[in-house]
Amino acid sequence: MNIFRKKKMKNIFIIGCSRFGAMLADTFCQQDYPVTVLDHDENAFSKLPYSFCGLKQCAEAADLEDLQEAKIDQADEVYVLTKDDCTNMLCALMIHFHFPDKRILVRLNDSSRQMALYNTTIEAICPDEICLEKSTLMTRINSEILSASPAETEKRRMRV
Repeated sequence: MNIFRKKKMKNIFIIGCSRFGAMLADTFCQQDYPVTVLDHDENAFSKLPYSFCGLKQCAEAADLEDLQEAKIDQADEVYVLTKDDCTNMLCALMIHFHFPDKRILVRLNDSSRQMALYNTTIEAICPDEICLEKSTLMTRINSEILSASPAETEKRRMRV
């Protein structure tokens, strides 16, 4: 048994070079993952930092031939992050149908559209829900801090 065998690096495919897409692509690159970013607008790639070390492909997200030409079949994870929910849903469902072994994450600004993903393995990223969860957590933490006695507050401070 070879304990030094390298773990297979997952190939990341990001569709939509928005600010979020560019940040995510650069984060994966900095962790040495092979990354391909696809966008229909060549100018969108200007959002990528100079340090970006992945591939850039100018193509349509909802065009299966374009995706195949960009070698989506080699991806392990696909992030569908365009600014349009309908494009994201169409693209994610099309990829799921043609490449069912892929892990697919889709950005949805309207969280009610998640229902269309029922009975699929597609995961939704909903910015509003993430903000709501963080706000709820912060409110709970703040109320616990405010309701704590001075002695409890000092104990917490000492643990940190």
